[in-house]
Amino acid sequence: MSDNISRKSIQDMAPVIYEIVSAGGSVKLEVKGVSMMPLLRNERDSVLLKKADNLSLYDVVLFKRANGKIALHRIVEINNDTYTIIGDNQYRFDRNIKQADLIAKAVEFHRGTKRIGENGIRKFGAFWYTTYPIRNFIRRGFSWIKRHLPDCIRSLRNKFR
Repeated sequence: MSDNISRKSIQDMAPVIYEIVSAGGSVKLEVKGVSMMPLLRNERDSVLLKKADNLSLYDVVLFKRANGKIALHRIVEINNDTYTIIGDNQYRFDRNIKQADLIAKAVEFHRGTKRIGENGIRKFGAFWYTTYPIRNFIRRGFSWIKRHLPDCIRSLRNKFR
């Protein structure tokens, strides 16, 4: 990697991103943070952003929160001219987000050579959001399985030898 490359915070880059996507361009960013886990992984995945138009339920958008911070989260409710948004790994909603607060829309996610398009983003969002009330229970279950499955498999192999 070249030494003359500098990293900027998303706070600093938001106006530039907005300008590029508003002019019809696109921007690819590496994901930072865990608020969109399990779909997006910190410093492993990237997103392709375009203009935030033709929005649908479960789209993922880059937006400015009421406190001025920039986040990449999912639309879970559309009310006339406002949106309710939440990260897949979050429990606090951002309500009454206006179109003017939206910077860009994620149209693709990338992990290595794998690509997820808009339809995949929405389908995962619809599934994941319906699990919202039991999300913590599901995550604990997956964590337990990940920890104990190898021991269970070993035990079964030894039992049937």
